Amino acid sequence: ELKATEAIDPTTAASDLQYEWQIYDGRFTYNLGLGPKGKTNKLVDFSFYNETDRAQVGVRAANRDWYGSWQYSNRFSITKNHPPAAPTLNTPIDGVQIDYTQDTIFRWKHNDAGQQSKFDFRWKLQSNPTLTTINRTTTEQAILIGASTFPLGTIEWQVRTYDHEGLVGPYSNSALFVSAEPSNAPT
Repeated sequence: ELKATEAIDPTTAASDLQYEWQIYDGRFTYNLGLGPKGKTNKLVDFSFYNETDRAQVGVRAANRDWYGSWQYSNRFSITKNHPPAAPTLNTPIDGVQIDYTQDTIFRWKHNDAGQQSKFDFRWKLQSNPTLTTINRTTTEQAILIGASTFPLGTIEWQVRTYDHEGLVGPYSNSALFVSAEPSNAPT
């Protein structure tokens, strides 16, 4: 929301003054026209404008006969939220062998300036086209999968994460591990 200080005009009541607004987005100046009489603020959706660190707002008062001089804000930034990049998988990776009779913790790094709000974890037996997907709403960058969930064989897994505003990024590259039976205890 844009807000202006009420103008003073000795010939016109404040409730009869109108305010004309403009926005500079670092490339173009957009004239937003006159607002309703007496209203010193304007609601603006900044998603339309270009991203910049040189944005500026201009405002001037007007009555029936004249326009005042433009007054300009300090420069400010217009930034937009972007989906997170694909997560970086940390563990298990590189074909490591895990005991399928034990719980397994999967860890990744959420690659975004904001906090993770949710994730989709998916896995499959490498020779099988069917994926199993688990969705969680959490900032935790890990999931614990219970013992005996995975069949024996090479398992492929991926994660995609959501940012704090709900934008979803792409799935990570696949990582592999081997789900195997525990070895016999040494004698």
